[in-house]
Amino acid sequence: MGEPEHVEPSCSFKAAVTFFLGLLFGTFSALTCKMAYDAQSVGLPEEGEAVGLEKAFDKPIMMLLLMFLAMVPALFMFLVQQWLRRPEEREAVPRSLLIALIVPCICDLICTVLLLEAQLYITASMWQMLRGTVIIITAILKRVVLAKQLQAHMWSGVVIIAAAMALTALTSFLDPESQGSGKDPRIGVCLVLLGCLAQGVQYVFEEKVRGPWFAQ
Repeated sequence: MGEPEHVEPSCSFKAAVTFFLGLLFGTFSALTCKMAYDAQSVGLPEEGEAVGLEKAFDKPIMMLLLMFLAMVPALFMFLVQQWLRRPEEREAVPRSLLIALIVPCICDLICTVLLLEAQLYITASMWQMLRGTVIIITAILKRVVLAKQLQAHMWSGVVIIAAAMALTALTSFLDPESQGSGKDPRIGVCLVLLGCLAQGVQYVFEEKVRGPWFAQ
C-alpha cells in the first residue's frame, strides 16, 4: 500500500484567531516604530549646528536592538518551562538544529534592518501594505526551490496581491512628494522589497529544514 496522501489542514477557529492577532500586533508594531521615529528631542549637536536643536529619533539600529532585546525573555521562559518539566519530558535541542537556525536568524536580522530603515522614507500605511510582497516572494520560492505545487486559488491570490503592490509602489515613483517625509520614498519601497526577499528566504529555508527535526 502506498503512503497516505498529504491533506492540507483547513483553517480552524484557532488558526483564524492567531492570524488576526498577528495582523493586529504587526500593525501596532509598525505604528509604534513610526511614532518613535517622529518623536522630537534635543540631540547632540553636530559640526556647525546650534546647541539645543531638536531632532527626530531616526535611529533604526537602536530600534533593532530594542526589538531583539524584547525577544530575549522568551529564551528564559523556555528554560523555566523545561526546568518545571520532568527530565524525561524535557525537549532536547540538537546541535545541528542550532547551527541550521543561524541562516534564518541572519535573514531575519537583514529583513528587520531593511524594514526599519524603510520606515524613514515612507508612511506606515504604505510600509504595511508593501510588506505583503513577502507572500509573492514566498510563493515563487516554494514553487522554484521546494518544487511544491500551489493550487489555482493560491496563484489567484498572489496575482491580486502583486497587482496591489504594483499600484501601491507606483504612487511613490510617480509622485515622490506624496509621502511628505522629505526623503525619497522610492528608496523606502526598494528597502521594503529587499527586506521581504530576505524574509521569504527565511520562511522557505525554515520549511525546508524543519522536517528532519519536527517530523518526529
